[in-house]
Amino acid sequence: MMLRKMTALGMFALCAAGFSASNAMAQVGDPFGTFNIEVRQGGNLIAQDSVSIGPGGDLQDLDPIFIDGTRESHTQIGMVGGSPIILKVVSEGRASEAFRLTHWYIDVPLTVDLIDLPGVTSLFDPNGGNIDVTITGLEFANGAAVMPVIVPTPTFSTSFMRDISGNFYESTSAGTFNQYGHGLYDIQVGGDKYLDGDLSAYTFDVLASGTSASWRWGNILNPGLNTKVNDGFGATINPNSPGYVFELGTAVAFVAIPEPATMGLLISGGAVLLLRRRR
Repeated sequence: MMLRKMTALGMFALCAAGFSASNAMAQVGDPFGTFNIEVRQGGNLIAQDSVSIGPGGDLQDLDPIFIDGTRESHTQIGMVGGSPIILKVVSEGRASEAFRLTHWYIDVPLTVDLIDLPGVTSLFDPNGGNIDVTITGLEFANGAAVMPVIVPTPTFSTSFMRDISGNFYESTSAGTFNQYGHGLYDIQVGGDKYLDGDLSAYTFDVLASGTSASWRWGNILNPGLNTKVNDGFGATINPNSPGYVFELGTAVAFVAIPEPATMGLLISGGAVLLLRRRR
């Protein structure tokens, strides 16, 4: 079945009164250089690769299509059941702003050229265990020393999964359709679930901070065969292929260190990550 096209939308809105980028001047540049990505399910290695990012790299276009008119770059990082596994990254925030927000999309398309069509094999085994995604060695174009950050609020939408038809799985602890009144598909797991101390599901670990940043989104719950999806209009329905995952989306922000003012603002709940919107 043809996947309904979607575009990446992420506006990391700061709502604290009187705040401006010039006050913080964290100056976190675009991702640059080479990093490693590792995807595991139940401890089993699903994908692993070294990826170059930035000008001349595997991932050069880090802007979503609605910003520059061209779709973001993608690169293959593995294979599953004859289907390629690809990675896309979207980066938001000018180098003069207080933080940088990044979105990471791991898809299993039909081919590396037909990336909007689902592959023959699910990205994850419906009967498998929890999922971990680890990024190591990410650097920034202006050499900024950074800390990876997830805000411990339900409005920092940290991860989601989509099915074979492009619908969002109603994952455990995910938000509901249009939960915050944005007219968006608020069916993502918030940052508060990743940082609530429950190590059995949804964890976030900072592995390294500095000019080289490393982190892990851990214990992401697998949809399995019984999780339903949202039809994009607020109704809960059965997926056309139960348990099939076409895409895992995750998000993380970066603040320069030390930057206590910016960290205080983020943790206060002034940060909101909006969802990807259907076209």
